[in-house]
Amino acid sequence: MEYWFHFTMISLLFIIIPGPDFFMIIRNTLSGSRKNGAVTILGSLCGHIVYAALAAMGLIFVLKSSTYIFSFIKIAGALYISYLGIKSFLRIGNTGTFTIKKTKEISLRISYKQGLLSTLLNPKVILFYLSVLPPFIIKNGSESFQVINLSLLFLSIVLIWFSICINVFNYIKYLFENSKVNNLFNGFVGTALIFIAISILKTKP
Repeated sequence: MEYWFHFTMISLLFIIIPGPDFFMIIRNTLSGSRKNGAVTILGSLCGHIVYAALAAMGLIFVLKSSTYIFSFIKIAGALYISYLGIKSFLRIGNTGTFTIKKTKEISLRISYKQGLLSTLLNPKVILFYLSVLPPFIIKNGSESFQVINLSLLFLSIVLIWFSICINVFNYIKYLFENSKVNNLFNGFVGTALIFIAISILKTKP
């Protein structure tokens, strides 16, 4: 029991610290709807499933050991997150971003893609499966089976935490109909994403 509790607490700490997936989920919930936020979560979960599958097969170590692959993911991730940050800055001054009319125009496909790429192109997610999971693997058992179990627990925590987030932000969505609040939010998200992009570039395997 203590084993699972410790893993759950570490996983929560990893998730609660805002990353690009968090900002994409919240922004899509506010600029679209709760459905957009849910689809973004689905995209993020699919990204985690990819890395969890690689970890279960023992292939995720290739991503870390290959300088070229890790660097590509790091640079691509930093560029993509920077692009999203710039888009947030460009939203400043556009009144009515969170109106009902705009909500209908938000693409679920784009929301899913943003959730997926914000996770797949985040090298810190790779390091989670490389550094957090191994200490919880018992050597006298099936390592792949244990990785799958731990990954399923982690994915459940991700789903629960982000579901709480989109419901909270969907509830206070009316606040963002104010243009000043809207602009402050977009400026904050843009700044946060740029800083995250810089931190991604500094990530070392």
